[in-house]
Amino acid sequence: MDFKLHLLETITNNFSDEHKVASGGYADVYRGVYNGEEIAVKRLHQLKGLDDRAFQNEVRNLWKVRHHNVVRLIGYCYDTHHKFVEHEGELVFAKEMERVLCFEYMQGGSLDQYISGDVSCDLDWPTCYKIINATCDGLNHLHNAQERPIFHLDLKPANILLDEDMMAKIAGFDISRQVDHTNIDVRTETRMGTMAYMPPEYKYNGRISKKFDVFSLGVTIINIMAGYAAFSRYSEMSQEQFSEFVAEKWKERLQGTSTSQDIEIIQVETCAEIALRCVEDDPHRRPSIKEITNDLKELESEIVGMSRSSHWLKNLLARRKTKKKQGKRSNEPTSLLQYDEGVKTEDVHKELKILECILGGSMNPSNLKLPTLQYITKKFSRDLKIGNGGCAEVYKLKQGILQNGIIAVKRLYSNRTIEDKMFHQEVKSLMMVNHKNVVRFLGYCSHTEEQAFKSGEGKFLMAETRERLLCFEYMTNGSLENYLTDELRGPEWLTRYEIIKGICDGLYHLHINHVIHMDLKPANILLDNNMVPKINDFGLSRFDDRSQTQSSDRLLSLGYCAPEYQHDGKMSSKSDIYSLGVIIQELVTGSRKKPNITKVHRRWRHRWNKSGKDAQLGYKQVANCLDLARRCTQMDPTDRPNIWGIISDLNEMDSSDVDLSDATECLKLEDMLGIEPLEIYLPFELNKQISCSVDLTNDTDDHFAFRIATTSLRPYRIEANNGTLPPRSKSSVTITLQALEKAPPDDRCRDEFSVQSTRVDGSLTVMDIGGGIFREEPGKVVDTVNLTVVLSEASSSSS
Repeated sequence: MDFKLHLLETITNNFSDEHKVASGGYADVYRGVYNGEEIAVKRLHQLKGLDDRAFQNEVRNLWKVRHHNVVRLIGYCYDTHHKFVEHEGELVFAKEMERVLCFEYMQGGSLDQYISGDVSCDLDWPTCYKIINATCDGLNHLHNAQERPIFHLDLKPANILLDEDMMAKIAGFDISRQVDHTNIDVRTETRMGTMAYMPPEYKYNGRISKKFDVFSLGVTIINIMAGYAAFSRYSEMSQEQFSEFVAEKWKERLQGTSTSQDIEIIQVETCAEIALRCVEDDPHRRPSIKEITNDLKELESEIVGMSRSSHWLKNLLARRKTKKKQGKRSNEPTSLLQYDEGVKTEDVHKELKILECILGGSMNPSNLKLPTLQYITKKFSRDLKIGNGGCAEVYKLKQGILQNGIIAVKRLYSNRTIEDKMFHQEVKSLMMVNHKNVVRFLGYCSHTEEQAFKSGEGKFLMAETRERLLCFEYMTNGSLENYLTDELRGPEWLTRYEIIKGICDGLYHLHINHVIHMDLKPANILLDNNMVPKINDFGLSRFDDRSQTQSSDRLLSLGYCAPEYQHDGKMSSKSDIYSLGVIIQELVTGSRKKPNITKVHRRWRHRWNKSGKDAQLGYKQVANCLDLARRCTQMDPTDRPNIWGIISDLNEMDSSDVDLSDATECLKLEDMLGIEPLEIYLPFELNKQISCSVDLTNDTDDHFAFRIATTSLRPYRIEANNGTLPPRSKSSVTITLQALEKAPPDDRCRDEFSVQSTRVDGSLTVMDIGGGIFREEPGKVVDTVNLTVVLSEASSSSS
């Protein structure tokens, strides 16, 4: 139904606070009464570039949806009118738009009102179980009962509403997407939604599929069962521990309050297991929503069917217990327990208990036995290797070997010229530091033995063999170098800014403890599950109270190494500051090249415009970080700030009274040509031509000329590789890879394309476009954006 604005203003008393029942990032919600029926009136905020999209999403995606577990759309209002408003001290006649949606009113409010921080939902278990089932049924309807699947993309307790009978209904379709069955795995450069409910493949790579909502569902179920703090607690436990933790909590709550406690505990355990499967990092390991609803229906059928037997409960409990034991056995490291006859399993178990205590914080890092580390890494099996560098290789223990987490084992190469020196440096430095932005050190192993071998002359000689190993907490998101991208893609600005502050905090802790890192670079900064940075790899570090020392032995990383150390061997705390400056610049721009500051601001502004975010504070932070990077990378170390000054500058930037007056310059910058997507995945097949399209959008009042080119040797054809784009228009360019008789040499090959664009006179035609148009000149801005095409096997590209 198309509502008139004046009617909605009447039933909400002009959208008064007395009628307001909720507020969110995109809208305020008011209670009204229409034809004797309570309705919810959702008034979208007046945010540039956001309200139309959110409005159209909800109307389009809910218009035909009819399901008892999806909130019912009653009508909408799309109203445009003009009125006088004050602008810069003058009255101007401005256009004002109202976007309003009307839904059935849910008397129970939103689910988040019933969930607290450290405990489970305030509701009893039958109600929680009913809400979980209803949410699953609603999501299954969105994914599988539509002509085109609907991805919700913001499923969370605040978007699950409850009626007067506590029946759950999914709401909040502001950023939802309807997709074709043939395109159920898509990518986007714009991240919108709620961080805690975003799966890792979306958070870091912009990938969207049905498994996005499944991840959000898993986090939501965990919230219902164990409170908002539970998901972070889960990352510190094994799956079995967390499941038992949740079950014990509910057993305590149900004790003496329920006549069917055994059945309800089975339901609790089943929901906990489903939730943990849903939050797997690998989307392929998550169940589909159809599998989840089938599991829940199977459980209920099992309960109903067995209830007809006199021993139904005993039989059901026995079956569940058997299933659990089988699952537990499949997760046990049995291959490890039988791996090496020369190792006593009781000694290994004793060492593992020590590691668990260190990981849990009840013991300090200690000396660990080589047989144990060989044992749990399958004698440093290639299957368990997760990385290697110039001095060492790193192995990850399988989940479940330790009950309270996962560790990484770093094995230094057997090179006698550097191993002991680097090993001693790293252990000495790591034993001195303990900080949330320094990777946590768990223990070390220094093992030396002699072995006899026969020389070429037939004589037996004794040779010394050495093993030097270090153990650390495992960082789920790998190293920072995997996330360094330009301004238009990759992590959002706030994430980058928090990483910069975290690195600075970690370096501050090192310097006040007189530790100079000497190899600070993105590969040596690891990121945990929440993208918190932790400084790692202290093999080249120095523990010295002197302000400056000199070394003739130089191991360094080009591009990050301070010039005075690279050329003269001089090192000081200012060496780390230089490296820090390079990293900050890379985080802001994605490049170590000297930046064009205006272009950097324009690119960030373009990205903020797309996401509808306020640019002023971000502009100020970007400007300050670029200036900080410039000061940190001065050639003369005495001109560089110390870490104390850097921390002070960042704290001042975060203060509530920061001056944003000069940040308005960002708003005056001209926008650039929009390009979507910036990364394309093509499913490669032999002898088959494949194509993709790139959308170019001109949201300005100027004309643009553009050109797309590639240096790839593969036979690409670009249709409309150059042209002009009038104001407020959109165009598509098709990129086609001709049929190939041989597969690319790697499973995933990347080809780079460059998209150049610049403002031109409206009279320019396609025939006038030549290379000279895209040459930088004073007063002329030419934007060059990199576009990546990734070729992958057709089978690996589907979700």
